[in-house]
Amino acid sequence: MELRDDRPLRQALRTSEGTAGRAVFVLLRRELGLRATLRVLAAMGRRRLRGEPFAGLGPARDRRDELTRRQLGPAVLLLRALRAEVPPGRAEAIAHAAIREGGLAFLGALLGDLDPRRIEDLSREVSTRLSRFFNAEGGVAFDAAAGTIDYTMTRCRFVDLAPRVGASALLPAFCAVDEAFFARPTVPLRLSREHTLARGDAACDFRFTWTP
Repeated sequence: MELRDDRPLRQALRTSEGTAGRAVFVLLRRELGLRATLRVLAAMGRRRLRGEPFAGLGPARDRRDELTRRQLGPAVLLLRALRAEVPPGRAEAIAHAAIREGGLAFLGALLGDLDPRRIEDLSREVSTRLSRFFNAEGGVAFDAAAGTIDYTMTRCRFVDLAPRVGASALLPAFCAVDEAFFARPTVPLRLSREHTLARGDAACDFRFTWTP
């Protein structure tokens, strides 16, 4: 399924990339010091020039794959560069923190302000905005009486792609971004989710509960 209009995606990606770039520099400098930070950033640049992390996978198959690579790629390069500087556990923790910063900016730009007034209107808004997520495929159902919106994600392209470039360790960070975004008091939905594709389940069972 192709994207009809990816202008909101391009804007959201630009916003999140700018936010993530600034946050990563601040985070790395705090965690590693300036010299090590510059080494990590230089290593990321060299790896990118070599075509990492997707050179061995061939060209992107479609626009969704292209955008997924654009979003996942810097996180993979960061993780690889960090592993050359610090122990693996610490490298993953720093990469997870960077993903959180960029991911929250991306969700904020793509989802925007959600109107909390009526669950029916909100459901239509959510359905429209979820369709913009290039890395996800699934279906939406809502129950006005219960005030819930269910999104069953049957495919996540991050889950498909990350293991192929040795970056499965990053997947929990992307899941955590969803939880952090919908925990904010300004968002009129609360997220609950028992299963995730990242953990090997058949689907991600997002349930959004209306909190006007």
